[in-house]
Amino acid sequence: MSLLMKSCLLMVLCTLAVSTRAQPRPMEEGSHYVSIAPPIATGSDADTIEVLDVFWYGCPLCMEFEPMMTYYGGEIRGDLTMRRMPAIWNAAMRTHARVYFTAVALELAPRAHPAAFRYVQEQKLPLNTMEQAQTFFGTLGVTAEDFATAWQSDAVTGALQKAEADTLAAGIDRVPALVVNGQYRVIRNEFVPELPELVITANQLIRNLRDKRRVD
Repeated sequence: MSLLMKSCLLMVLCTLAVSTRAQPRPMEEGSHYVSIAPPIATGSDADTIEVLDVFWYGCPLCMEFEPMMTYYGGEIRGDLTMRRMPAIWNAAMRTHARVYFTAVALELAPRAHPAAFRYVQEQKLPLNTMEQAQTFFGTLGVTAEDFATAWQSDAVTGALQKAEADTLAAGIDRVPALVVNGQYRVIRNEFVPELPELVITANQLIRNLRDKRRVD
C-alpha cells in the first residue's frame, strides 16, 4: 500500500474513531483496556474528560500515530480535551521528554512535535544530549540563548518529573498509549491491534464515563 493510500485510509478510520457517538463495541477490562488504580491526576477540571496521548520520539509507531492524534485533538469539543505526555522509563526517553516540554515552554509544540519525529525517525539524527537538542531547535529558528533558558527552566524540570511519575503510576511500559481521564490505559495488543482502534476504544471509555455521570 502506498504512503498516500495509507494516509487516506488512516484519515477515514480516524474520522470514524473520533466520534464518541459511534455504535459501541464489545469491550472487556484486562483485554481492551486496563483500569489505573489509583487514577493519575489529569490536567483538566472535574467536569472535563481528558485523553492523554503518550508517546516517545524514538518509537516509529508513535510517529505514525501523531497525525491521527493531531486530527483527533483538533476535532474534539465540549467536555472532552486532549493532552500529550512523553513516556519516560530510561535516560534517552527522559531527554526526548525534555525536548517536548522545552517546545511547550517556547510555545512551539505544534511545530516542534511532528518535526522531532521526522528528525529522529526519518533523518536519523540523535536527540540524546542538550547539544543535539539545541541543534534541533536551531532548525526551528530558536536562538541558543532562548533554548538554554527554556531547557533549564523550573517549569520544564517540573513537567519532566511529573511525566516520569505518571508513566510509572499509569503502568505505561509500551507506546503509543492512551490514558482516558487518568483512569484507563489503552495500548495495542491482540484485542486492540490497529492504531485507529486505540482511539475507538478510548472513545468507548469516554462514552461509558459520560453515561455514568448522567446516572450519578
